[in-house]
Amino acid sequence: MNLLYLLRFIWTAGFTSVYNVLPSYLSSAFSALQISTIHSAYAIPKLVNIPSGWLADRFGKQRTLFTTFIFLSIVTLLFTLSEGILHYALMFFLIGLIGNFFNPTISALATIFSERKTETLFRVESMYQLGAVVGPIIGGFLMFSYGINAAFYAWFFLSLIGLGVSSVLLRKEKPPQKADKKRLVKAPGLWKQLGDKKSGFLVFLVTGTFLTGFFESVMALTVPLYASGLGFSLVDVGIIIGIGAAISTLTLFLVGGRMESLKKEHSLVLTTLLVGLSFLVMMFVSSLIGIAVLTGIFITGRAGGLNIARSFIADNLHADIRTTGMSLSDMVQYGARIIGPLFAGFAIDFIGIGFVFTSIFVFSILGSGLVLVYSRIGP
Repeated sequence: MNLLYLLRFIWTAGFTSVYNVLPSYLSSAFSALQISTIHSAYAIPKLVNIPSGWLADRFGKQRTLFTTFIFLSIVTLLFTLSEGILHYALMFFLIGLIGNFFNPTISALATIFSERKTETLFRVESMYQLGAVVGPIIGGFLMFSYGINAAFYAWFFLSLIGLGVSSVLLRKEKPPQKADKKRLVKAPGLWKQLGDKKSGFLVFLVTGTFLTGFFESVMALTVPLYASGLGFSLVDVGIIIGIGAAISTLTLFLVGGRMESLKKEHSLVLTTLLVGLSFLVMMFVSSLIGIAVLTGIFITGRAGGLNIARSFIADNLHADIRTTGMSLSDMVQYGARIIGPLFAGFAIDFIGIGFVFTSIFVFSILGSGLVLVYSRIGP
């Protein structure tokens, strides 16, 4: 498990060192709507996530992780060839395509290596957030001090480290799965495996996957632009995101075990409400620490909801098809992440940033209501 935690950290630290700070770097030359195209370009490949998961299941999960770092190291160098919006959009499109294989595979492996799925996924997510602590701070400092290419070279260096770590994982065998009388020797398709949990699967996809993807993509654009509008520098923006991620890292790591014992519907309502309330309050806060703390609460709720949904999928799908199931979850999540930045960019440019904060709160109430209705009615 330690290798999986490390790989999750490496991937995220490199990615967030550029992706999370780039809106502030570009804000002086481009509009919010133009910048949003980069975020949407990253999310578009997720619409073909399911074939990627299917291929990863058959190619081998460890080999898939190793291969993703080979391609990642190439693309991070290609970032340095231009500084145009279209070039960055194309590069993040490729990063999104590579992520189709990395993200669902590492989630699937985590649930295979551990029987405590929710707790393990929360800890993997805490490594994601730890990477998001380090990444934006490094990226903000490098862009501010040495230019954007310095951040790309740092990302390339991290991808090489990931390549080395994944080569070690490549030589490790996954532990044999315990026999499960509820499973067939030849596992049926995804929909059949869900049995009477089909309606629950759809509810968790909507609230735990679609909405969390929408929330994350809106936050990724809105918080940097909100902070820049208040007069904070690139370094300050990196610190805000870093502190927020640090708060969520510690919280996710500590509450994972507790979430393992709670009913998943109740956990999902709690995390969804955390997102909406923290974002609503943020529009009334103008201090660096205040924004950072609320960002941390927001990230905890968003990441918690996503991994509760992943745990639901893992509980109801056989290991041989689990990456495919995680890929379906990611496809739905990133479908929302195509819409989110465009929604936020349009609203900020033509209505006002306050509308974005209020809208996220309303959506969180609607999502929580859907889960509560399902918990009362059942499958």
